[in-house]
Amino acid sequence: TRLVLRNDTTANWTLHDPILLKGEIGVEFLESGKARIKIGDSVKKWSELDYFGGEAEQVSLSADGT
Repeated sequence: TRLVLRNDTTANWTLHDPILLKGEIGVEFLESGKARIKIGDSVKKWSELDYFGGEAEQVSLSADGT
């Protein structure tokens, strides 16, 4: 079984600015290849949510997503 979290580029998250469901995780892939995460609350738009772990927190992912 595979679980894929909602994910997109910085540009697309900014363009669409969705409201994530309460507890829904959104992964933002940066141009650097690193990723940042936000967790929805069913109220705030993407742009209004804080990054999980703070602004400086970034995670490196390999090319195959692992």
